[in-house]
Parts: sequence; structure tokens; C-alpha cells
Amino acid sequence: MSFIPAKGEISPAQGGLTSDGSVLDRRFLRIVEIAAFVAIGSIAIIAYHFEGSFLVPFLVIFGFALAIVDTAFGLGYGTLATPVLLIVGFHSVAIVPSVLISQGLAACFATALHIRYRNVNLTDLKGNDVKISVAVIAFGIIGVGAAVYLAISLPPLYVKVYIGVLVVAVGLLVLAKPRTSFSWPKLYAISAVNGFDKAISGGGFGPVAVGGLLSMGQRIRNSVGIAVFTVTVINFAAAILYLLVEHITPIEVYLIVSLAPGAVIGALVGPGLTGRLNTKSHMGGLACAIIAVGALVLVTTFVSF
Repeated sequence: MSFIPAKGEISPAQGGLTSDGSVLDRRFLRIVEIAAFVAIGSIAIIAYHFEGSFLVPFLVIFGFALAIVDTAFGLGYGTLATPVLLIVGFHSVAIVPSVLISQGLAACFATALHIRYRNVNLTDLKGNDVKISVAVIAFGIIGVGAAVYLAISLPPLYVKVYIGVLVVAVGLLVLAKPRTSFSWPKLYAISAVNGFDKAISGGGFGPVAVGGLLSMGQRIRNSVGIAVFTVTVINFAAAILYLLVEHITPIEVYLIVSLAPGAVIGALVGPGLTGRLNTKSHMGGLACAIIAVGALVLVTTFVSF
């Protein structure tokens, strides 16, 4: 089966054109963006009023910022959320399901907008975007099953070190931009490892998915759209497995309720940025931030140990 890169790649200078050449509704985008920032500010203020501390407002704004980055670039939510929450002091077993659920909710909305903005074509059931998405999901779920078992049974120190190493590794992957020819076996292997990493750490899926697809010739907009769509299914599959083997805890509910509103609102902004930003040039800065956060997790882990 041959691989045909998606058509209609857009340059940033075109200011948000769709793949058929029509101009995106800039007025709609502007209204959504302004409404999102007003909403997130209001929620943060209300949360501070009722909570009496800055933790919940921080988590609301944190989820909002991560969702914008994640749904615009296809990576960054779990990769940054998990290590930062570890540094703040939350336990990995509570963090991972919370990140999976909050990001999954955000990705649902983002997928619909990526389709609307024609960043990805998921309506053509015989098209490459759908075929690649099905492969990523099918083999990703295989990795998810193994990861959930290990995440619960391994000592927290091992999981935390693995998360730190993984985050640094995916940052280096994005920075290195490796190139290779497309093949379905490579995609299957990457997807299985990616599902494992996502379920055990809450992150790592986007950088590997987007980086892997780009390295095999897929274009940026399609890579981002595929990553956002597939992470929705992978996240909920992993979250369901977690909830089947362990009861949800009050701290998980606390994190979900705090992260999800900001993440969902941020997901309304990110997809509109995908075709307007110079995604390639911004990847380097994002990769450096990911590496720094991963290194900080390792440092704080071994210092506390």
C-alpha cells in the first residue's frame, strides 16, 4: 500500500487558508479567541474566590495554555503537564488518569475544529488520514494495556524516572527532526510504543506521533490533526482501563475538575492557529522547553530520593 502525503499544505504567510484555497472565517476565529480568554479569566477569578488559594486558578490557566499548544502543534499537553504536576507535588498515579481525561475532553472539541478548518480529512473513509488514524489507534491501544498494568504495579520512583527520561527523549526527537521513508510496519511499531508511553506517563504521544509522521513525509497540518484525533481515543481507552483496575480518588477528581475547563476552552483556540503559525520554526522552542521540564523532573526526583 503506497503512501500519498496529504494535499493542500499551507504556508504561514497565507494567513489561515483552507486546503481548497478559501479564506477561513477570520471573524469567527477572532470571536472564539476573545471569548476563550474572557472565559478563562472569569473561571480563574471565580475559582480563586471559592477555593481561597491560587492552586485551582493555576491549574485552570495551566490546562488552558497547554491545550492551546497541544491542539495547535499536536503535542505538549501530557508531555508538559505530567512533569510539572510531579514537581508541584502530585502523585503520578493520580496525575496520569487526570491528564488523560482532561486532554481527551479537550481533544474531542479540537478534532471537530481541525476537521472544520481542513487541517485533516477524516470524512473520506478511504483516505490516508483515516487509514493512518485507524492504525495509530489500533496498535496504540495494545501498548496502553501493558502500560496501565506497569504504572500501577511499579514503584513510584521507577515511573517518575521513566517519565523524566521519556520527556527529555521526545524533546530531543522533535529537535532532531529525523527523516525516514514511510512504511506501515514502522507506523505500527511507533503507535504501539506511543500508546505505552501515553498510558504510563500521560504524555509523550504527541511528540512521537507528530515527529514520526513528519519524519515519514506527512505534512504538518495533517500530522497535527491526526495526532489530536487519535489521542482522543487513546486517552479515553487508557483512562477506562485505569478506572477498571483502580477506583477514582478524590485527588483525581480535584485535578480533573481543575484542568478540564481550561483545557476544553483552550482547545477552541489551538486548531485555528495551526494553519496560521510557522509551526516548523516554533517546534524548536517547544522542544527545548520539553527537554528542560524533563531534566527538571529527573533533578527533583534524585534530589528528593
